[in-house]
Amino acid sequence: MRKGLVQMINPERWDFDSSRDHVFQGFEEEIDIFRSYLEDMGFSHYTYISYLEDLKLFFSFLHAKTSGSPNISNIGKREIQEFLRKAHRGKAKSTRNRRLMAIRTFFKSLVKADVLDSNPALDVDTAKQEKNHLPIYLNDRELKALFESIPRDAHYLRNKAILMLMGLAGLRVIEIHNLNVTDLIRIPDNPGLRVFGKGNKTRYIPLPFELYDLLLQYENSPALNQDPVMRMLSSYRDSGSGSPGDESRRLQRRHSAI
Repeated sequence: MRKGLVQMINPERWDFDSSRDHVFQGFEEEIDIFRSYLEDMGFSHYTYISYLEDLKLFFSFLHAKTSGSPNISNIGKREIQEFLRKAHRGKAKSTRNRRLMAIRTFFKSLVKADVLDSNPALDVDTAKQEKNHLPIYLNDRELKALFESIPRDAHYLRNKAILMLMGLAGLRVIEIHNLNVTDLIRIPDNPGLRVFGKGNKTRYIPLPFELYDLLLQYENSPALNQDPVMRMLSSYRDSGSGSPGDESRRLQRRHSAI
């Protein structure tokens, strides 16, 4: 972020003296409307600073294009598209989309204030971004640190079983939630699990011996009701302590930084 623009903004009070930057000269009222709109909508001052940076680039482009002060009411889809095309050659699509969002929000604030009748940026399509489908794995050291960080309280066996089922066996949260003690395949030399996944499809997965032993230990602990129709990881289900689905999501958040 360029220092010059940041120095004009007091993050605590959202103060911005647009007259101190020649790019915004003549548009002090519009910038004030934009600032008030973001405040009213609950945006942070950091978003305000970021959007102003993007708008500064846009207004610089408009000044160069018109060889003078641009007329807000004359800015249309074509000018916005031209700016995005010229300013983002070789740049990431996410950068283009962020700057388009800043322009859209700016014009939206002017429409809300009855300065403009319509928002020209709404007619400009966002760039489609390729999703990263590559899974992210924890290495052995990270997994070990994850398992060792589990508090050794009354729910230690349950919580460790949940994390090991996710980390070592690759189960989803809903699949863990639906496990029954009868789904454990009790073959000492080849233990496994019967898992019900998406579309009510059943699959069989092998279990590491360490995880198999832990599940047997948990099954024999007082924490688990021995009725075979009870879910394997739903200890104290009737006590109001939450479902294993809730617990596994909480554990994911707690250990996500490891």
